[in-house]
Amino acid sequence: VWSTFDDWEPAIAADPSTSDIYQMTTRYDGPKPCNGCPLPAMIFRRSRDGGATWDPDQFMPVTKKKQNDPQIEVGADGSLYVVWIDGYDPGVRFTRSTNPGPSWSTPLLFTGRKKTPAWSDKPVLAISKSGQHVYIGFNASDAWVTASHNFGASFGNSFAGSI
Repeated sequence: VWSTFDDWEPAIAADPSTSDIYQMTTRYDGPKPCNGCPLPAMIFRRSRDGGATWDPDQFMPVTKKKQNDPQIEVGADGSLYVVWIDGYDPGVRFTRSTNPGPSWSTPLLFTGRKKTPAWSDKPVLAISKSGQHVYIGFNASDAWVTASHNFGASFGNSFAGSI
């Protein structure tokens, strides 16, 4: 995917049942997603023909914080699962699209809860083949992990541990 903008930290996922390919990047220059929104921002791209052509860039849900470190996965039903950093304080956000890409669930936030840190960095996303089980790891001085067993509709408490 060629861009005339300063795009970094690409993440890519392919739907094994179609020719769809998805990309997330962190965009550091160019148009902003909204009036008063800072850059960098998350950009979503979709190719419906194995990467030969790409749909127009789409900004991810806007939260008016600097966004970076995207991750993307595809479930067996074609649903998309995405995490990114939405400002380091509070941090990691998760969203899901069941139509892949035109609309997204309200982004969930994982920090600031009773048993989680106040900031976070570097999310890592893993899902089961069906997408029912979603796991998100992130850094916050220690390694933290949170899990969903209902396709990302809700997540349990985050747990810290040393590596």
